[in-house]
Amino acid sequence: MPKQEEEKTKKLVIIKGTMGVWKTTVCKKLHQKLERAVWLDGDWCWMMHPWDFREENKVMVIDNITYQLRNFLKNSSFDYLIFSWVIHQESIFDLILDKLKGLEFELFRITLTCSEGALRLRLK
Repeated sequence: MPKQEEEKTKKLVIIKGTMGVWKTTVCKKLHQKLERAVWLDGDWCWMMHPWDFREENKVMVIDNITYQLRNFLKNSSFDYLIFSWVIHQESIFDLILDKLKGLEFELFRITLTCSEGALRLRLK
């Protein structure tokens, strides 16, 4: 009788950093390299016109992000979930993780940084 394949623990890779630090570039490369991977960019959940940063919208964006993260983590099609966003406050990070309680995954937190000069060049 063949041995049943052991269920793999999903990997949640959260890549954060300031605008212009190349989160999108890194995530594109990582997404292409990993098998059975899905990538969610938190900025996609803020694509509204006009951009409206009121409290109601902040709550909605976090709810949308965590809804999608939960669904990807529960889906057996994926082993890796890459999530990129600015996440400029630890409280935002904690809020997201709190809404993922009860799901089993291994967390990888990555913060991208660069020098002020490099950032200025990239934003030009």
